Amino acid sequence: MIIAAFLEHCSKYCLMKTPPFLRILWHCVPFIAIGCFLYLTYYDLWIGAFFITIFWWLVLPLIIWAVHSLRRSWRIGGIHKYIIASLFTIEVVTVLLLLLVIVPSKICSPKIMATHYEKNKGEMEKLISFTHSAIDDGQELGLEFEQDTLCRFHITNTTYWFEAEKRKKEIMSKVGLDDNEFNSIKNQLKTINCISIDTHFPEYCEIGYKRVGLNGYYYRFYLIPMREEQIQSALSDPQLIPYNDRVLFVYLGGALDGPDTFSPKVKKRFLKHHSKLQYSTSY
Repeated sequence: MIIAAFLEHCSKYCLMKTPPFLRILWHCVPFIAIGCFLYLTYYDLWIGAFFITIFWWLVLPLIIWAVHSLRRSWRIGGIHKYIIASLFTIEVVTVLLLLLVIVPSKICSPKIMATHYEKNKGEMEKLISFTHSAIDDGQELGLEFEQDTLCRFHITNTTYWFEAEKRKKEIMSKVGLDDNEFNSIKNQLKTINCISIDTHFPEYCEIGYKRVGLNGYYYRFYLIPMREEQIQSALSDPQLIPYNDRVLFVYLGGALDGPDTFSPKVKKRFLKHHSKLQYSTSY
């Protein structure tokens, strides 16, 4: 209430002293500022959420100011009313899209991973087979894409981050990868809506499903069925969930972004209802 009263006083003073064009511009200021926060959130959900949390003391008065500007413009009427009402509507729709579309797309769980796997398992197997044949024997390959741009390029014993896109042609030759093979791997990942692939042949290969902040969710495909002791080891590892005798769900947390393991309750519930293992476990 104090902030609203202060803004009311400032607005009256400014309206008396400024021409009509500047009055409209003044009332647009909170919408422009809020729009910047929303744009940042659209660009990167977690960075945007971080800044909104840190600068809540600025965001909250901006929201109050925006509502106040809408009420005042409604009284003034004319073009002023339609400009402010349009800005308000755009930002409300943007917030709804964030809550109903963007945020759910960034959420992940073993159940979501299972649904995605069942839909794309054939294409995933083809990608692994293609990558296995594309790189030289004895070499490791890791590729990760962010918004269609190569952000990580790993070859045996070396990982390139910020220079991955810039130096990719130079690095590709070291593992026997040509342009057509690279583009095919990239397009196959895009087709199955995944972000990365990391080879650990001849044992297994990992396909990255998505990142949630700094955390990552991955599918680990073993080239031959896992032994009993491997499955039991996975059952006791909080970062792993065995889905069937060849596939593990893997969760790797970021150092600064929350717990780095599946929730024990989530893991137990998933194994009970969704695991494709053909025998009971003691987990």
